[in-house]
Amino acid sequence: GTQTLFAYSMNYNTLFASIEEELDITKSMSVILSSQFNLEINIIEDIPDRLKNCKILKLSLEPFFENAIIHGYGNYSSSGDIKISIRPSDNVLIIRISDNGIGMSESELKELIGSINRTTSEDGKHIGMRNVNLRLKILFGEESTINIESEKNKGTTFILRMPIVEIK
Repeated sequence: GTQTLFAYSMNYNTLFASIEEELDITKSMSVILSSQFNLEINIIEDIPDRLKNCKILKLSLEPFFENAIIHGYGNYSSSGDIKISIRPSDNVLIIRISDNGIGMSESELKELIGSINRTTSEDGKHIGMRNVNLRLKILFGEESTINIESEKNKGTTFILRMPIVEIK
């Protein structure tokens, strides 16, 4: 179908980066962003070494770190943790990005889930996360998902599932 053609027509090497490369750029961008909020961010990595060369969609982590920094901690805190854990499960990578920031109410969580699952950004919000979701859907269809768990004053966790990509 069109999805396959679109994925095929794009150069995989420009679409994907190793987890290690992706994490490096995400950490650099997080340092810059958190300094704008006078925020001390501690990034905790829980990623087996054997996964660090696995390929993932470029710029697929950064928007979730950005969300944690701006909305999770932003103007509410002077420091915070962002934990990223990655595990393989069958042929899928499960990526969990968690913060212990202010979290969300049930209605805020519903709004966010709706927003990142829309195909248009009429509200101009959550563009980065929506963009990741759209790119994952174009490449992998329903094999990729983004789930969100959040509790007010307890923090937020984003759970990304994406197929393990083999690039020769």
